[in-house]
Amino acid sequence: RIFFTDGEELGWTVTNQGAFGIAKTFQRLGITNDDVYVFDACGRGEIPILSKSGLSSLASAKFKSQFNDLYARTQNILKRATDGRWMTLPVPYSDNASFLACGIPAVAITLLPAEEASLYARKINSDKSLEDAVMNRETSKQKRIEENIPDFSYKEHLPYTWRLFHTQSDNIDSLTPASFKVMESILKSLTESKTPC
Repeated sequence: RIFFTDGEELGWTVTNQGAFGIAKTFQRLGITNDDVYVFDACGRGEIPILSKSGLSSLASAKFKSQFNDLYARTQNILKRATDGRWMTLPVPYSDNASFLACGIPAVAITLLPAEEASLYARKINSDKSLEDAVMNRETSKQKRIEENIPDFSYKEHLPYTWRLFHTQSDNIDSLTPASFKVMESILKSLTESKTPC
């Protein structure tokens, strides 16, 4: 099953994402064992980014095992597709969160230009609170409340590509031709890793 969605964000919470409705439908129909790959904002850059998990510590051992298996297989797909040129980084508000919230393992893949990915990785490695904020962790929320720090204050530390989202510059002119070749390679590697029904 392949779904193409656009303009589906109704707000900044998991339940306000368009993907949440799809995940709830999957849940209702009992479709909980499929591999779910969320490709989000893949038109700019040449470095695939596999989103860090953001799994709740309350998730069951079985769910964690299923997710970790999917995550490992996704890493193998990216290795084959990109000759090892990919990264794992925290990605804010991707639609895989909706599936995770419904008990369905899902991974998110996006793209970034190489220099943006490298700079972001260095910032994440040097500032743990940035990763907490991006992943919307409770510790980060509590700190923002206690210190009266506005939500999304970390946005200026995000890659430029992600700061373009939902702005006038989020348009066809911001896309990069290299992205399409990278995505073609990833999708080809993904299809080769699956057995048709």
